[in-house]
Amino acid sequence: AAVRFEDFEDFGTTMNSKLAGRYRFNDGYSMRASISSGFRAPTPGQSNAFNVSTEFDLETPYPVIDLMPDQKDVTQMGGTMRLGVYPCDLIEGSWSARAYGRPSVEERHRHRFELNNAYREPLARVGLFPAGLSPDGRLVEIMEMSDQPFMVGVQFHPEFLSRPNRPHPLFREFIGVANSTLREGGQHTLPIDSGR
Repeated sequence: AAVRFEDFEDFGTTMNSKLAGRYRFNDGYSMRASISSGFRAPTPGQSNAFNVSTEFDLETPYPVIDLMPDQKDVTQMGGTMRLGVYPCDLIEGSWSARAYGRPSVEERHRHRFELNNAYREPLARVGLFPAGLSPDGRLVEIMEMSDQPFMVGVQFHPEFLSRPNRPHPLFREFIGVANSTLREGGQHTLPIDSGR
């Protein structure tokens, strides 16, 4: 049993409980179960610290995520977003390139917002770098955090190409890294600098 209490400066407090159990029938079979009220953290829209997208806040002073330039003058929203399969060139040595095992991929998109290129350099200075780009280099498709075991964010929808017997390469890589990072029976300290 566990109880977790969180006090968020701009959001308030939450208390979450969890009850877990395990029964081992024999050496080959065991059963696990848990009941949890869930960890409830503030959503980006609830915390001013995360309002860095013009999708949520048109007046944000930090439009890290913004409308694509070719979407700025679109007034009819039906069927005008970036929709369909688009190519992505992977950066050699990135987690993404290792996961795919090839230099270029095609992924399915459905969105109007992209990383604002004005923030590419500032993000790279703190270790968040583009790991996949459109062939013309204009659009960031994949971002990775350089000093983490596996922190990959994508603009496309990898779930569209994933199947139970054939997981998407990024999902497969994530599970593999998680399996080697998080050990059964506990979690060792991860190399995450909280900045405090």
